[in-house]
Amino acid sequence: MRRMVLLGIVVLLGLSQAAGAADPTAAISRANTSYFKGDYLKAVDHLQEALQVVWNKAPLAVRNVTFVAEQPQGYGQYQPRGEDVFEAVDPILLYCEPVGYTVLGGGDSYKFGLSADFVIQDEGGQVLGGQEKFGQWQIVSRSFVTEFMMFFTLNLKGLPQGKYKLVVTLHDLNSDKTVSFDQPFAIR
Repeated sequence: MRRMVLLGIVVLLGLSQAAGAADPTAAISRANTSYFKGDYLKAVDHLQEALQVVWNKAPLAVRNVTFVAEQPQGYGQYQPRGEDVFEAVDPILLYCEPVGYTVLGGGDSYKFGLSADFVIQDEGGQVLGGQEKFGQWQIVSRSFVTEFMMFFTLNLKGLPQGKYKLVVTLHDLNSDKTVSFDQPFAIR
């Protein structure tokens, strides 16, 4: 009997923790309580717990899409190119920050993955070429990673002078989430 009661308590505790993990408002409430008690690090922990729940429910999206002058040094550490006009021999360097990709795991092992396709379109929208799965990233980390950048180098030598659109599609490897974005550019 004692064993059944103990097992029941363990199951209830497990269910309440799982429910709390799926409810960001409970974590935000705990963060608020910790903040007003002056326990700021605990408040940050609770906010991160809420972020993890919301992050995985969010759609896959992309922020800070820009052509860059050189290879970025890391997340947020890039130099915008300043213009979207390239010489026919210039490589096209593109930076972006995906958000809302599905992160699996917990404790001390998290993982996520993305693949990328691209196409080049002319001014009329006709596809001139491209490549499926031209890039793939699979990240394993001891932390829940929300600061991740992607960097693409495209060598499009031989494109004649004109206006074009680079269309990139990202695929979440752990869910059916996808997102496409485009970046107009010109060759002179």
